[in-house]
Amino acid sequence: MRRRLLGAIGVGLILLGQFPYRYAEYKLHQHNWTPLAFAFPFKTGELNIPEFTTDVTGLYVVSLAFDSTHAELTECLLGNDGFKDKCDFPVHGLELDWSLRRGDRVLVDRQRYRPHAFGGSEGVETELGRFEAHAGDAQRVQIEIMRDSPILAAANPRLIVEAHWSLWEGWAELSQASLWLEVVLGFLGIVCIVQAIRGKWPSRPRLEVRRATRD
Repeated sequence: MRRRLLGAIGVGLILLGQFPYRYAEYKLHQHNWTPLAFAFPFKTGELNIPEFTTDVTGLYVVSLAFDSTHAELTECLLGNDGFKDKCDFPVHGLELDWSLRRGDRVLVDRQRYRPHAFGGSEGVETELGRFEAHAGDAQRVQIEIMRDSPILAAANPRLIVEAHWSLWEGWAELSQASLWLEVVLGFLGIVCIVQAIRGKWPSRPRLEVRRATRD
C-alpha cells in the first residue's frame, strides 16, 4: 500500500510540474502574434500589400524591418539620431506615407513617416505606428514610397505587423519560470517512483551510541 501511494505521489508530482509549462506554451502557440510579415521591393510608388487578420484583441505595432548587413548605415538612413554620423556621403533616406484601413473605415490616413522608435533583435526595425484591433478584424496597410533608396532596397525590406509585447510577455515569462518548476517537481517525482519500486526510502545513517564502560 505504501509503495503504491509513493508511486502515485511521484506520478502526481511529474504531472503537476508539467501543467504550468505546457499551458503557457499552449497559450503562446495558440495565437498568431505576427499576422503580417511581407517582403516588398523598395521602389517609388504604392505597394500592393495583402490584407491580414488580427488574432487577439489589443494593441498592434506596424514596423519596417531590414537586414543587418549594413546596420549602422541603415539606422542612419531611417533617421536614428544615434547613427547620424554614419551617413558620410550623399544618400536618400526613408520617405513614405502609410495608411491603415479596416473595411471602409480609415484608421490611419496617409501619415508621413517620422522616425521615433527603433529596435530589432535580428536586424534593424523602425516603427511606423500603432493601432487597436479585435480578434477577427481584417485590415490592410497601404504604403506609398516617395523616393528610392538603393541601400534600403538591398537590405531585404519587410513590412511587419505584430501584437504588442504586452499581450504575450506574461505567457513567455510563465513559460520560462514554469520550466524550472517542471524540472524540480519532475526530479522529486522520479525519486518517489524509484523508491516505490525499491520498496523503501533511502536508509538513514544510524548513530551508534556507545555506553561508557567502567574498568
